[in-house]
Order: sequence, then C-alpha cells, then structure tokens
Amino acid sequence: MLDFAGSGVVHVTGGTTAIVATILLGPRNGRFYNDRGAKLDKPKVFTGHSKSLQVRSPSLSMMQFSSYPLLTYEEHSFRC
Repeated sequence: MLDFAGSGVVHVTGGTTAIVATILLGPRNGRFYNDRGAKLDKPKVFTGHSKSLQVRSPSLSMMQFSSYPLLTYEEHSFRC
C-alpha cells in the first residue's frame, strides 16, 4: 500500500503533539477543584462557546477531505 499524502506521519505527529500538550496543560482550572484547591464532589460543567464555530470547523474539514481525492486523481492515477 502506498501512502501518497504521508497521512501516517501526519497523524502520528498530531497525536503525539496532542498527548504531550494535554499532559503539560492538565485539566481546566476550576473544573475539578475549587479556588482553594479542594476537590469538588462533581466536576463543574462548562458550556460550549460558539455553536457556529462548532459547526463550521467539521464542515470545512469534511469539505477538504472530500475534495482532496477529486483534485489529485490525475496526479496519482493507478497504472498497471
């Protein structure tokens, strides 16, 4: 199997970066502990910020994902 776009490298790099950033940043302030550092009985619920951004980002990703094969078909046509 050929990896034309380098997706393996891209996804491993992104996943590793996300894990390291999550470990370094830790949980959100005020979600699990109060201001004095005492643990809360239940985690505090944070609401979403912008519904339009929550819809726009996945829509753009799907548009890019679906158009890539169409735009690169000639470049990577499979020949026997």
